[in-house]
Amino acid sequence: MFKGLKNTIIIILTTLVISLVVIPIVFNYLFLWESGQARGDTSDWFTLYGGILSGLIGGLFTYLALMLTLRNDSKKEQEFKKVEEKRNIIQFTLKSRVYYDLLNTEMRNITEIKDDAYNYDINVKAANIDFTWKSFSDCDFYLELTSEELKKYKESLMKMEKITKDYMSILSEYVTLFKSNEEYFQKVLDVYLAIENINTSVKEKFISNSFNDLDFYLNFISSDTEVGYTFMLRNLGIEINKLWDENIRENDEYGDLLRTASYPHIKG
Repeated sequence: MFKGLKNTIIIILTTLVISLVVIPIVFNYLFLWESGQARGDTSDWFTLYGGILSGLIGGLFTYLALMLTLRNDSKKEQEFKKVEEKRNIIQFTLKSRVYYDLLNTEMRNITEIKDDAYNYDINVKAANIDFTWKSFSDCDFYLELTSEELKKYKESLMKMEKITKDYMSILSEYVTLFKSNEEYFQKVLDVYLAIENINTSVKEKFISNSFNDLDFYLNFISSDTEVGYTFMLRNLGIEINKLWDENIRENDEYGDLLRTASYPHIKG
């Protein structure tokens, strides 16, 4: 940018020197002194070089006006892109928070199918067991879901499948929008891959009709913080909270607005 400005200044100064200094000196030497070098009437040469000089000066100022206009338009375009990008980041953060809360709600619905005492008891029994078996029925205890509990489990899984599908559609748009922003492109891509993982896994359960007790345990009520959907959503929540702090909570305009919002999942 500064190199281009420097070149422009050099061109302008050179043109001014030639137009206002060099040409008048040469003109004066050829026509106003008896140099013996001129041919034709002096008035004709005055007309010719006067036209040339006025054309150069007029062209110079036209060029200056054009350069200033282009530079101003470019500056406005850059400012618009910054505002637009910030708006996209805000929208991405808000939508991510909404979809995360929706997923978290269904996760809680599933984990609450069995009461806390039951979940605690099953975790105690499963401690230090090598999960090489396919179901709790393969060992000396098992987790049993009643038909009503299984129904609730499937209903929440169906909702999770729809939520993740809708969220993936939105994330696809932001992957495109943030192509020129390496930081947010990677953030959106990471979130997309995590949500795609959950969506694919949930769909597979319905395709294979796989709703066994081990799957229920590992994905939703295991005390192991490094496995299942609880692990993925916990990490997703951490990342979304970081985005929230960076773009909403610390932003006076959006923070003040959202602190008065009636929806708890978008409070600042």
